[in-house]
Amino acid sequence: MGRDKVPTLNDTTNYEDWKRRVDWWQKATSVNAEARAATLIMNMSGKPEEVAIQLDETKLSVDGGVALLIKELNKLYEKDKTQSIFTAIDEFISYRRPKDVSMEEYVREFNQKHKNLVRRRNKGVLFEDGILAYFLLHHANLSETQKTLIRATVTELSYDKVEDQLKRAYGEEYSRSSSSSSSSCSSNTYPLR
Repeated sequence: MGRDKVPTLNDTTNYEDWKRRVDWWQKATSVNAEARAATLIMNMSGKPEEVAIQLDETKLSVDGGVALLIKELNKLYEKDKTQSIFTAIDEFISYRRPKDVSMEEYVREFNQKHKNLVRRRNKGVLFEDGILAYFLLHHANLSETQKTLIRATVTELSYDKVEDQLKRAYGEEYSRSSSSSSSSCSSNTYPLR
């Protein structure tokens, strides 16, 4: 057990992420199956720990103990699921690229927020590819003229095409030049690479 990194759970941990970490941990851990639930409980604090320590120790000290532990914790977190979906929607819809963030970094963050929303909704595809491309372009914090340039140079409304064009037109060099010399650029200047 010495080298195992046991997933921790507390009041601020994202529960769905914790469950995924537990799945991976169970595949790689050297902790025997009968002691896994107890090991996880020893790495909890706050509300999750309060719920977990009330469970029957003998029922948790078996091969399926982790499944029982998660089943009980699901009851605690079920009521928070709707709120976490609202939060994920808000984070995705309201996200805009900060001016000092590179286009590559923006695209990574945009993708992360989108995947987080899809995972929380658990419904598969939320937006058709063209709609997602639209969000990517309009959340990139570009001027109307810059958006028009991207729209004019994209041959089809697809996420991959818009992403490629954004990176090509306003990649790493653009974020550096826009944050350091944004006041010196006129609205007719397009920093292309």
